[in-house]
Amino acid sequence: MARRRDDDDEDDDLPKRKPARSEADDDEDDFDDGPPRKKSKEDAFTGLLVISLVALIVAAVMLYLDTSELGTAAPPQPSVNVPGLGGGGAAPAGQ
Repeated sequence: MARRRDDDDEDDDLPKRKPARSEADDDEDDFDDGPPRKKSKEDAFTGLLVISLVALIVAAVMLYLDTSELGTAAPPQPSVNVPGLGGGGAAPAGQ
């Protein structure tokens, strides 16, 4: 049966048990620098997200610059002369 802890047990000469160490404790120094800090969540995937964000912003700026060069006027319609469709072209050789 387990022994009940009373207030007078604080003065026992028994050694105190140390709390179990976790993996997070292995990364920390043995010095107490104040309150514990949250571990940073930045890793390689965060870097990839930043790179893709910059690429999207650059692409949007380039698209804007390209469309601003075109202006509002409609482009001219190309004139295509295909022989044999009644466009007044020359008859193909051999006929």
